[in-house]
Amino acid sequence: MTLPTALMILLQAASPTGPSSTPEARVALEKFAACVVQTSDTKAADVLVRDFRSSEYRNGLKNLARANEDCATQAGIENRMRMDNLPFAAALAEALMERSSAPLKIRLAMAAGTEVPTFSPSDKAAMCVARSAPDEASALFAAEIGSADEDVAAAKLAPVLQLCSKDTPMTASTTGLRSILATASFRLLAAQKS
Repeated sequence: MTLPTALMILLQAASPTGPSSTPEARVALEKFAACVVQTSDTKAADVLVRDFRSSEYRNGLKNLARANEDCATQAGIENRMRMDNLPFAAALAEALMERSSAPLKIRLAMAAGTEVPTFSPSDKAAMCVARSAPDEASALFAAEIGSADEDVAAAKLAPVLQLCSKDTPMTASTTGLRSILATASFRLLAAQKS
């Protein structure tokens, strides 16, 4: 799905096993999402807790991008960007999680027992990873996009992902794992608050 924004980098991280986008595209999306969260944090949080299979979710992401097109300029993006829902949602989730001064690993550990619905096998596995390995998940989010540290952090989570997806075995690229884990982690923390 194309989100109309004033951006031109093609992000291809649409699925946990899909091809990775460039680090530059991911950094641009991270900056764009951070700006969106600065101006529309409540709306972004409301969208991210919805079932991602629903039209409300898809339309919510599209509306966030449209309403915040000026964020593209702030992110240093001059052309048009085509993006899929998962990478954009993940970037929004990370930006929202960064807003708290409390360490993420502690917040995830404290939320581990919270009941949260999941919407797909990969989402169920990501929720399990967030609950089971809060330190390692936090390390992945703290790693610079496209860095060796990001790959190392993702590699440390790979065995946890395999255990968490034993019913439907899966593997994920670093980008894909970070994306599904970010959206699941955000929903876990949001459910604990409510």
